[in-house]
Parts: sequence; C-alpha cells; structure tokens
Amino acid sequence: LLVDRNVSSRRATELILMSMRNQVTVTEIGEDAIEYSTAYSYDLIVLNPTISDMSGTDVIRQFRANRIEAPIIVISTAIGTDD
Repeated sequence: LLVDRNVSSRRATELILMSMRNQVTVTEIGEDAIEYSTAYSYDLIVLNPTISDMSGTDVIRQFRANRIEAPIIVISTAIGTDD
C-alpha cells in the first residue's frame, strides 16, 4: 500500500515497487488507506506523512489500532524546515 499526495514522489515510488514485481495499491487519502488496510492484506505500507486529509501519525495510529501489522516505511519529500 502506497500513501502519498505528492504526484512525482508517488509515481517514482510506485515504479520502483512495481519493478520489483510488487502489486501496488495507491492512494493520497488517509481515510482510504485505513479502509484499504482493513479490507486487504498488505506486506508493506509506504507512507508520506504529509497526506491531504489527516496527519501521517494519525494514519499510523489507526493502522495499529486496527491491528494492521504490516511494516510501515515513512518517506518524505520535504526539503526545508517550512515543508
């Protein structure tokens, strides 16, 4: 599961994961990510914490509250202190 609102980052990460023969579900919305994670089983979750509808920390808390045990990799495209 790939959760990222940044189009270029999302596409690059998706291509990398697909090049390793992974099936990738993509969303930029935290609520969708939570819904997908309870409906389907994922081996890995890649999350950019600056998603559009809620904080990445809240999404992770909800994953864990729902007993989603997949490893979570948090990525960021922030390049400055204001990002």
